[in-house]
Amino acid sequence: MKYIFILVSLSLSSHLYGQQSTYIGFDVNVSHDIYAFMDEEKLLIPSPIISGSGGMIFRQELHKNISIETGLIYKLYSKGFGISGLPNSRFSFNAINTWQIPVRFKTKVNITKDIFSISPSIGYIFCINNSYYSGAGSGSRRSLGHLTIYSRNETSDYSLTRIFPLLETSIGFEFRVFKHSILTISPTYFIGFTKIIQLDIEYQKLGSSTNLATAFTKGQNLSLGLGLRFPIWLL
Repeated sequence: MKYIFILVSLSLSSHLYGQQSTYIGFDVNVSHDIYAFMDEEKLLIPSPIISGSGGMIFRQELHKNISIETGLIYKLYSKGFGISGLPNSRFSFNAINTWQIPVRFKTKVNITKDIFSISPSIGYIFCINNSYYSGAGSGSRRSLGHLTIYSRNETSDYSLTRIFPLLETSIGFEFRVFKHSILTISPTYFIGFTKIIQLDIEYQKLGSSTNLATAFTKGQNLSLGLGLRFPIWLL
């Protein structure tokens, strides 16, 4: 029933906009989640924190070179860090999962008519922390790196906020495929405003005192996305 309602709504939208096309499709993204550190010793360093997202997207053309998109995206966030001078101290783990509803405006600059275009965009994302009630996680490790033994322990707080916003900016690339469909490649930067994950960290190198530090993210990340859009009338 929901599917039928969506199709009817999109068909009506297409009719209202006359010659402007309505598209349905999907996006998949590989992301690097970005953390900030508060560490007096300045020994904590970022770790490659790879996560991903994907979901359904709807696009409505408002003009031949302007369109609006929305949809429903499932996004995973990861956590991680390392200790300077100890390469094998780096780690990353899954942290929280979220549902995200984007609203983005896209423009199009044709490079090759009807085949290839550059598509800058800006958007707002309404996010729901699906792991909010899980509260916290913890971890510890003791390792040997360059003959220097270290230990660490961290407690993760996932219940900082249930709902949070993001802004996104992108300069994407679009290719006309299968005559009527659009293939998108989108490097995107997401900007956050509210802490969504915080790590309270204790770490120690052999022969030194215990250091206390904090790492946190507001949801900011860099992502590379691949998507496909096809006209609703093909369904």
